[in-house]
Amino acid sequence: MTVGPIQLIALGFEEFTPTGKILPALDAAVASGAIRLIDLQFVGKDANGDITALEMTSLSEDEEVEFGAVIGGLIGAGMAGEEGTVVGALEGALAAAEQSYGLTAADVLDIASELAPGDAAALLMIEHTWAVDFRDVVLEAGGVMLGQGFLTPGTLILIGAELEAQAAALAAIEETAVYYNSISITLTEENQ
Repeated sequence: MTVGPIQLIALGFEEFTPTGKILPALDAAVASGAIRLIDLQFVGKDANGDITALEMTSLSEDEEVEFGAVIGGLIGAGMAGEEGTVVGALEGALAAAEQSYGLTAADVLDIASELAPGDAAALLMIEHTWAVDFRDVVLEAGGVMLGQGFLTPGTLILIGAELEAQAAALAAIEETAVYYNSISITLTEENQ
């Protein structure tokens, strides 16, 4: 089984307002082939304190077992090399087959206890299927990933503010250097 990059996304909703648009948008991304939904866990608490929980996947039962084996094998490889790969793959496949992955009822209650009335939280694990062919051609050309990350609009705003602060600091340093150079030149001229 070829697996693309896997991403875990955590979402928080203050005063969650169901619009009926989130799941169709997610379904459209899956239907387009851009992503595969490995797991979605949603927990919400309404104004009365009643808890709603939802779990979804776009994987078939066989795919769940395969993904469990692949993910478990990779985690095992990181922990104990080749031997860990075998143990991790077996554990991952068994967990998926028994559907003992994801959040338990106790986990849902723990998360819900942290939510204010009206709030919700969701965890999505997705596979970027669009990236499989891209990754393969990059590897074929001798390329390796040096880093990755998603920049949200909020992150870009923070980067802009940081750049502005750095530019202001550099300008202040330059002004100070010019001022001290002019004092130095004046003192040197007076000493002559």
